[in-house]
Amino acid sequence: MYYDLNVPWQPDTVASLPQQLASLEKCMVHTIDSCLVGYHAVAINHRVEGKLPKTVSCDYYASGRTPLRQYTRLTLVLSDPQQNYGINAGNEVIRSYDLLAVQPETEKMFHSACTNLDIDIISLDMTVRLPFPVRAGYLRQALARGIVFELLYAPIIVDATARRNIIGNARTLQRLALKGDGLLVTGGAESVWSLRAPADVINLTGLLGVPAHRRKNCLEGTAAATVMHAASRKFTHKSAVTILPTESEQKNTDMLDDFVEFK
Repeated sequence: MYYDLNVPWQPDTVASLPQQLASLEKCMVHTIDSCLVGYHAVAINHRVEGKLPKTVSCDYYASGRTPLRQYTRLTLVLSDPQQNYGINAGNEVIRSYDLLAVQPETEKMFHSACTNLDIDIISLDMTVRLPFPVRAGYLRQALARGIVFELLYAPIIVDATARRNIIGNARTLQRLALKGDGLLVTGGAESVWSLRAPADVINLTGLLGVPAHRRKNCLEGTAAATVMHAASRKFTHKSAVTILPTESEQKNTDMLDDFVEFK
């Protein structure tokens, strides 16, 4: 079962979202024994730059009209660790989303994301040369905490310069620490024309230096583990006490159902 945990969404682009979901559904092809070889789940990603606003909340919920499991995701683009204030499990804005990602723009912010923040995904802008050195120690600390590193495949398809930078940056991460572990490959496609089926994306990971035996994991095992990490962060406290979902959280039942099955 394959995941695309980055389907971009903004309140003013909601009209294009059904198109993207429909295109992903077309990638869901069944084999003779009815095992899914296409996408199983997607995350609708809301990207916010700067400090977490108090008024932003997720108003997109799984429709129930599609076989795709649908999660919600918030990605915060941060440059200063002081902007971290409020990023915790008790924050109502954070709790209104299923998955939480941070895109750090400075080394201090990258260090904070790897070592301190209670998040699920670190997303680096690999379409350009990274503005700070990526230290192997930081990568290992993040992996030890269950945090994964995201790489978007859509820019590889649409822009030659971005393709070159992404391949170089990804190979650097592989060499330093990842070696296929903790690498989450997602779409990030702004249009349906940039979407690709899982088999095509798996082939692309070969260009990124991912070992052959770990390529499927970038869309499968790592993604599933990320969803479970998010569910544990959202519905438990220190993995010991179960936190009952709020009324708004019950509107999107896919994450809650996964958590119940996981338990």
